[in-house]
Amino acid sequence: MQEGFVCETVYQGNMTALVYPEHPYYDRDEISMEDLKQQKLISLNEKYFIYHSLNQRCQDFGFSPDIVIHTMESSLIYRFCKEKMGIGIDADIHHDSKLLEPLHKILIKDAIPWKISFVYKETMKNEEIIRQLKNFAKVSTKC
Repeated sequence: MQEGFVCETVYQGNMTALVYPEHPYYDRDEISMEDLKQQKLISLNEKYFIYHSLNQRCQDFGFSPDIVIHTMESSLIYRFCKEKMGIGIDADIHHDSKLLEPLHKILIKDAIPWKISFVYKETMKNEEIIRQLKNFAKVSTKC
C-alpha cells in the first residue's frame, strides 16, 4: 500500500462454481481449477476482478477458460446456470437461498480468494465518515 493510505479488507470470500442438478459435479463439495478445463463457464465480464482472477488461475493450470457467457449481473449467472448453459463462476457473497435454488454452490479450492477492501487516507482514519463507510461496507456484504 502506498505510504499515507490505509487498506482494510471488509469482506473475503471464495470463488465458487454453481452447477445445476444434472451436472456431473453437482454432488461434490469442492472442485479444483483443473476441473474447469473443457467446461462451459458463465462469468462476470472483464470489468470485474473475478473475471481476471478466473483467467489467471486457469492460465496457471495451463489452459484458457471456455467462458461462453460474460455478464455484468451476478443474478444472470444464476439464471443462465439454471438454464444449463454452463457452470456459473461467482464469489461466495450471495446467500439468498431463492437465488441459488436448485443450483449447488461448490468451493473452488485452489482459486484466488475474493476480497472487498476499503482504502482511505491515513489522516482520515478517525473521521466519522470513514467509520460510517466501513460499517456500511460490512453490512452490505452480508447478502
